[in-house]
Amino acid sequence: MQSRKSVWFIIILMGLSLSIFSNVYGEDWIFYGENELGKHYYDKSRITYPFQSKTIIRVWEKTIYDENVRGAYIRDLMNRGITRSQISEKGLDKLVTMITHAELDCKEMKYGFIQSILYDKNGNTLDEHSFSPIQRNHSVGKFMVIESLFEKICNL
Repeated sequence: MQSRKSVWFIIILMGLSLSIFSNVYGEDWIFYGENELGKHYYDKSRITYPFQSKTIIRVWEKTIYDENVRGAYIRDLMNRGITRSQISEKGLDKLVTMITHAELDCKEMKYGFIQSILYDKNGNTLDEHSFSPIQRNHSVGKFMVIESLFEKICNL
């Protein structure tokens, strides 16, 4: 009888642990806009305030590319001297998603990038780039999809 209680206790404990772990480390992608590149989302569960200030915010953003954009991306790579075989070797012709870690300055309405990661349809990493130092030198303009992200994030 005691061993049965122990087994149930362990099962319940494991279930609670998994539930807590998935809530803490889960992704919560929220749609914020669409443009010629594709559909854009941000991860609400990983918003941070690195400088103890509500004006500088870090957020993970995901773009699911439109099929036409992938073709334009490949043409751009080829125009920069990268061969079709190099593109295929890296799998860049299978690009579907880019996840970017961005830093937003809500007061100045500027943003910069920390890291970007390119993925194929199976979730395999195709390429990764870190930006150092972070420069928040991109301005937000009217009718840009990032303006929607600022509206959602800066007003939390």
